[in-house]
Amino acid sequence: MKEILKEALCRAKIDVNDAQIEKFVDFYNFLIETNKKFNLTRIVSENEFVEKHVIDSLSALPFLEKNSLVVDVGSGGGFPGIPLKIVRPDLRITMIDSVLKKVGFLNEAIKLLGLNGAIAVHARAEDFAAENREGFDVCVSRAVAPLSTLLEYCAPLTKVGGRVVAYKGSGANEELAEANKAIDVFGLKLEIKHSYQIQGRASCLLIFKKERRTPNIYPRRNNKPRKDPI
Repeated sequence: MKEILKEALCRAKIDVNDAQIEKFVDFYNFLIETNKKFNLTRIVSENEFVEKHVIDSLSALPFLEKNSLVVDVGSGGGFPGIPLKIVRPDLRITMIDSVLKKVGFLNEAIKLLGLNGAIAVHARAEDFAAENREGFDVCVSRAVAPLSTLLEYCAPLTKVGGRVVAYKGSGANEELAEANKAIDVFGLKLEIKHSYQIQGRASCLLIFKKERRTPNIYPRRNNKPRKDPI
């Protein structure tokens, strides 16, 4: 596992030390053990964990400024929040998820790995936004919802001048086209489109700049962002 990690991280030009490698190994072992009790991920092999979870999560590193206050919406099994925090201890990361068992796992992982400056919170994104509106420099989210819906969850949490980083796959262009209205309504502007590949699979980071405040009516409650996207 250590050699797989070192090789993949070197190939991705990501500098890590031995202590960080150990944290990734410990996290993998804890994830797999907990996954036997309840579903956290379908990816259980070492190679897939490294490529599809670790390397994919870390693709956002170049776009996160030092000491950023980051919120990870729908963190699930801890991606991208945990890998980002392991490699960048300067980041202060809040991971939110609506599933209590997942939040319990995340907080146990944070304690196990000694990730000071990280916390997991049990909340729906729309409820969390009510108390933490425009409180974060960066909002990251991976595999949570179609782009229009995702931006309604993320934009209200992001400071004006901050960034929303959406991890997307091969359908990124189509989602962008469908989200044109939402991007404008929520006060965002597409800043960077970063395309890359994970094990031959097309992946993409859509990075939005928050140019103006998101109207207070967003995010809507009662699951409206999913049922009736902008």
